Amino acid sequence: MVGFLCATAFNIYWGMTPIFGPGTTSPTPELAAAVHSLDLCQSTVLPVSILEPLSKIPEYLEGIRNLSLVIWCGSSFTFPTIPEKIRALIPINAGYGATEAGPFITQIESQDEHEYMSFSPLMNAGFQHHSKDLYEMVIAKKGYAGGFQQHIFCTFPELNKWHSKDLFSKHPRKEELRRYRGRSDDMIVLSNATNVNPLLIEGILTQHLKVITVLLTGTNKPGVAWLLEVIEPPENGEQKRVLIEELWPVVEKANAVVHEMGRVAFVGREREVVRN
Repeated sequence: MVGFLCATAFNIYWGMTPIFGPGTTSPTPELAAAVHSLDLCQSTVLPVSILEPLSKIPEYLEGIRNLSLVIWCGSSFTFPTIPEKIRALIPINAGYGATEAGPFITQIESQDEHEYMSFSPLMNAGFQHHSKDLYEMVIAKKGYAGGFQQHIFCTFPELNKWHSKDLFSKHPRKEELRRYRGRSDDMIVLSNATNVNPLLIEGILTQHLKVITVLLTGTNKPGVAWLLEVIEPPENGEQKRVLIEELWPVVEKANAVVHEMGRVAFVGREREVVRN
């Protein structure tokens, strides 16, 4: 849906010329940086899974300086300094959408609330308590409003209410602002019935400057494991031992949150974490 809208409605109705990467390869920070270097590139919309590792490489981060806007989407940031680095160069705003409905109408907030979003009243978005400080966004059908029909009910006309499975938390002071925190079906359930929020744990590990990406696994297992993509992958046992020793204080901090001892594995130079 997003690709279709970029190729049609964005171009026809808003005068935006989309720049697509090659369709034969998955998006990477290197590919995004190459597109940003083009003279005709004025802004970028990237998932956090690309934006975070891109921002850790100085030349890639510097490459967005000539753009006018960065829109992030896809997941919440695992480390708050990443959007702050971007905001120091150019404006950054949150975007939100769904495969079934395309982009949602959001209202632009100040740069002080760049990790938050508010939805246009046209969307009729409500928030239903899920767990702890998390709320699921639920869209209730209200028919046409000023000629506008809610996108999601064009896809599912038989529904009167659509559960997004996307989880948000409230702004500490502004009720209308919500921060995207993940999906209800992202939760990892261990064999001992412990529920683990991977975004929380992954965010702790990506605090280390040498870590690019973290993938948490452990569904139906007694404990969790981390697959780490680091800037300089270890090439032998001694390098691996030294790197684990350097990273271990952060691993112990994550273990304290999940209350389960985690195992660590590294992505080698010949591979990279696939992002979408």
